[in-house]
Amino acid sequence: MVSGPDGSVDEADIRRIDLQLGLGYPHLRDRDGSWSSRFAVRATPTIIVLEPGGSVVHRGAHLPE
Repeated sequence: MVSGPDGSVDEADIRRIDLQLGLGYPHLRDRDGSWSSRFAVRATPTIIVLEPGGSVVHRGAHLPE
């Protein structure tokens, strides 16, 4: 999830970092903070991985192994 309103987030920067780190999964843009609230995100970075049914399978500051 990448939070912040349009204008405060550089989409090109996000794509560059994705490529640099080899991240092959989709990101959610949280423009109004509602998803951050829903998942109680209190710090950056917070990585939340959901399974297809929507349950949280990983939550932390680092990518899962």
